[in-house]
Amino acid sequence: MAIKVRCQQCRKKISIDEAFAGGNCRCPYCKAITTVSVRSAVSRAARPDRPDTPTAVPDSQVLQIESAEAVPQAKPVRVQGIVTLVLSGFLALLLVAGVILIVKYVAMGESTTPKGPAGANGQVHKTNGNGAEIPTDDNGDGENLPPMPDPTNPFTVKGPNVAGMGITGPVVYVLDGSSGTRDLYDPIVAVVRYSILAMGLGEKFNVVVLNDEGFNPLGDRWITGGEAGDEKAKQFLADCQPEGETDLAGGIRRAMKANPKTIVVLTGKAVVGADELAKQAKQADVGIFTVMLDSPPDAVKVMEKLAADTSGQCRQFTSDDLVNLLSEASPLP
Repeated sequence: MAIKVRCQQCRKKISIDEAFAGGNCRCPYCKAITTVSVRSAVSRAARPDRPDTPTAVPDSQVLQIESAEAVPQAKPVRVQGIVTLVLSGFLALLLVAGVILIVKYVAMGESTTPKGPAGANGQVHKTNGNGAEIPTDDNGDGENLPPMPDPTNPFTVKGPNVAGMGITGPVVYVLDGSSGTRDLYDPIVAVVRYSILAMGLGEKFNVVVLNDEGFNPLGDRWITGGEAGDEKAKQFLADCQPEGETDLAGGIRRAMKANPKTIVVLTGKAVVGADELAKQAKQADVGIFTVMLDSPPDAVKVMEKLAADTSGQCRQFTSDDLVNLLSEASPLP
């Protein structure tokens, strides 16, 4: 029957036949000579709680033993205690979990979702790990594909927004049509049209142009957004011409009477009496969003505060930046 002892050199458990009890054996791990205690052959039931610690064999005695007789080779004990078992199980679990994560990551990155037959240019639809569509084509050369939306261009944003700022309908767009905005009128019109096109069919809007003729609304009823609404606004805005002076604050107050949720003001100047106007807008639960074009810093500061006081937002552009951004977006119909 084999008995187990602990190597006096490397402290690992080794196994040797009990016939060698009281003698010596060679450790299979470190090759050191270890004394086989007689107590190791005693049964576990008769073994005291704290067995005597075997004494190391002096170097001089080891040399004599090695030269005098053949020292039996002990066998390794593969499981070195409960700690080894626990660590081995933990490492196995980590390995399995790592393999599962790698397989899942690769599957998500390469998943494809067919969206019907390929188009005329052979385009199919692929999705990334987040489910977003990645335009590609059947031969993978990337040619003849529609341009991807530019996340830095506010005029490629989808959903109800104006210049990238999220808005809630119904919306009234108030355009400053004074003589001072004559050179900016076409870009202002483009901003409004992109916003109308980004709306869903359930969103409603109206457009007001302020010029020397006064307060000019598109109509006396709400209009639904999307392409049909844009078509109506397109012709109306083309017929209006920026002339004379305007009462911007008065135009905003009149727009509030339509009970919109949002008023979008497009101008290059500050409104007079902004603080009082903000109070009225808050009482009417109207958010005011402002788009500033080629505006001086003082005017921008006034309109930023007006927007902030009514839970709205303000965005400013130079005419050159605005024209560049509009030219990079999808062409208007």
